[in-house]
Amino acid sequence: MDPWVFSSPESVRRLIEHPLPIFLCVVLKSEARLLVYNTTPRFAAWILPIHQKQLTLIPGTATKAKPVEGGWVERESFQLSAPILDFTVEQILDDDFRRNVVQVLKFWIGYDVENLIRIKCGIRHFQVPYEYETNSTKVTGLTEQGGPLDEPSFLLAQNRLKELLRVIVSHHYRRGNY
Repeated sequence: MDPWVFSSPESVRRLIEHPLPIFLCVVLKSEARLLVYNTTPRFAAWILPIHQKQLTLIPGTATKAKPVEGGWVERESFQLSAPILDFTVEQILDDDFRRNVVQVLKFWIGYDVENLIRIKCGIRHFQVPYEYETNSTKVTGLTEQGGPLDEPSFLLAQNRLKELLRVIVSHHYRRGNY
């Protein structure tokens, strides 16, 4: 249950820019238990440059959490208060429980993929559930966090928008919707 420390700008950059969803896991061998955590703070580190020098993610064992609570302004550490999944080896052998695990992972992968697309498009915003429960896809609301565009992000977002508009206009033109 030790914190994960990304101690250099390069390690933080790699975490932020990794092109796939990332989950961090804790294995409690004595309990045959696995806890899986989302990495939402990587998106905060991207939109708020103050976090790009070092990042510490601290796992917790609560069963409910707000992903954007604490650490978002000046500190370099973020509380991962509750895992998205918490199960034992015995539980994962149950078919119904395993199906639920798949649904929870797909749910969180969906948020990460959308946020990664935003990064690739230069949009300094991300979305996550406002509050979630461990082992569940039930959430309370949606939170969007964002920061101002710097010049490189602005140019990237502008180029993506031009490309999208060109595709949309062509689509409507081919269908006679003009």
